[in-house]
Amino acid sequence: MSDRTLQSIELEIETAKVLTMAVTAEQKLSFRLASLWEAREYLLEGPITFQAISQCINTLDTWRLLDARREVKQMHIILNGTAGIINALALFDYIRWLKLDGFDITIELAGRANRQSALVLAAGSHRVMTESSWLQIDEVSMGTAGNTFEAENHIEWNKRLEAQLRRNLAAGSKTTTRKVAASTRLKGWNVSSGEALALGLVDEVSKARPQRLLQPLHLGFEPLPQAQNEKEALTVATIRKMRAEGALLELENFDAACSAARNGIVRFIDTVTTATVGKAKIDLEAALRLSSADITLLIHSNGGSVTDGLGFIDMARQVNASGRVLNTECLGYAASMGGVMLQCGKKRTMGREAWLLIHKVSSWFGDKTSEAKLSYDYCMQLQKQCFGILAERSVFTADEVAEKCRDHDWWLSAEEALKYGFIDAIR
Repeated sequence: MSDRTLQSIELEIETAKVLTMAVTAEQKLSFRLASLWEAREYLLEGPITFQAISQCINTLDTWRLLDARREVKQMHIILNGTAGIINALALFDYIRWLKLDGFDITIELAGRANRQSALVLAAGSHRVMTESSWLQIDEVSMGTAGNTFEAENHIEWNKRLEAQLRRNLAAGSKTTTRKVAASTRLKGWNVSSGEALALGLVDEVSKARPQRLLQPLHLGFEPLPQAQNEKEALTVATIRKMRAEGALLELENFDAACSAARNGIVRFIDTVTTATVGKAKIDLEAALRLSSADITLLIHSNGGSVTDGLGFIDMARQVNASGRVLNTECLGYAASMGGVMLQCGKKRTMGREAWLLIHKVSSWFGDKTSEAKLSYDYCMQLQKQCFGILAERSVFTADEVAEKCRDHDWWLSAEEALKYGFIDAIR
């Protein structure tokens, strides 16, 4: 075998290797460009839990940052799930925030929206149902246990939530709050796509996919000249590989640049526990190191461990004391310890539909009298700390806060929280 023949074989082998890598990179790029991520489509399927809300907001907020400078800013949420009133309100307010930032949000129901998840559909700029889909709207159901006085207090809060549900469903539709109330009382209100359109609960019954999502995919590269020899074949393969890998890397770099941490965002969408607070501390440290922007702590929480929450508050206060700025925002609700954590922001903001809950610290007090007394004394110390934090910038003293929730849960709307100085703004 001559040296020339050997060199030719080696060149062919090298070209084949590079071409394989080029084709692999092009396939990865094709799948990336064809993904729901690049189409700005999000599937919101199944129970809308803390985890589901966290995943949804993480994705949509990254798209918000990626597309902030685009002339046309669109997102498409495909809904098929069930949500209680508070979780539905959290997404309702977040989607409303996106619209305030100039985004056009299409929400399409493909399946069924149970309980109060119709509120998520109502939040869209453009509300769509597929032909065979159903809305099933129920009365608010927020169960509780306790004595009759506590039950009375809870019923009053449920009534306020009902009014909130009816108001937001009726807004922008042809129905009324009275119609919603009558249709949901003691039963589920099953609404077909045709009825929803007639009532103005949706803007369209869709029978075809949006054209922008049906366009044939092109990588967008300029065509390369046909190789005339083995060396040119290697060059062409190398160019194909480099530009496909380069395009993938560019997309990944854009995603990384728009991550929560790099933009000073920390999200706490969960119960307050040692594990969840630990993760929030890690996220906070990352945001402080990766971003020079003010830190935003987003809270949607039903409360939980007082001591874990107080530990996070101390860290947040250290941030503000060191010259950096940490602000807090609330979607859905900041309940119990979540409400105390909301106070650690330099500027405290609640969504228009969000709630704040203030109540006394609860605990297990043990079987023996001495154990119960020790637990009680400790709880009173923790409660004093929490009420002190809540009172710092409010119109109430700590003792007055304690009196306000002496024998019941104290639920405050965003307007009430602003009036009493527990927050600084409503968005």
